[in-house]
Amino acid sequence: MNLKAFLTGALEATDHFGRNTLAPAVSEGVEAVGNFGKNTLTPAAGEVIYKADQFRQSHLGPALSEGVKAAGDFKQNVLVPVLGKGGKAIEDLGQQLLGPPEEEATDKSTFARILDKAKKLSEEAPKWVKEHPGQTAMYAVSGVTLVAPGILAGPVLWAFGWGATGMRAGRFSFSTNLLRF
Repeated sequence: MNLKAFLTGALEATDHFGRNTLAPAVSEGVEAVGNFGKNTLTPAAGEVIYKADQFRQSHLGPALSEGVKAAGDFKQNVLVPVLGKGGKAIEDLGQQLLGPPEEEATDKSTFARILDKAKKLSEEAPKWVKEHPGQTAMYAVSGVTLVAPGILAGPVLWAFGWGATGMRAGRFSFSTNLLRF
């Protein structure tokens, strides 16, 4: 057999296989995938969407509503009174340590008055700290949190399962656990 006849025969066999075997099989496969999508996948996806919406309405919505209400109550009943007292305490501390504001300039320069008040403050501050350890701790923590919030936020997020790049491996975050009830 010569090469031309061999190649012609192989081409005819390949064409016959493609038309009579492969094309019908691929067509049946495409039809099966289409039927699976129409008869199985679409209804299942619809059911998942329906169940997710039911979960949102019955669990997630009320939980978020309660969370917002609790945050509002916390703000009203805890934060506002504490911050109000803290502001008043800072003002009182300033009055105690620095004295009343000087409305009029005296014969001393402003810089000399500031140095005098700083000296008085440095002498009286340790006494005040010893007498008010709780307030001192509150001011220190508040100041550090204000200046560098990551010092407090990092450990809190870590405790709830979050790291620098998202959820830590092997940990469920608070939000994930919230959705699992």
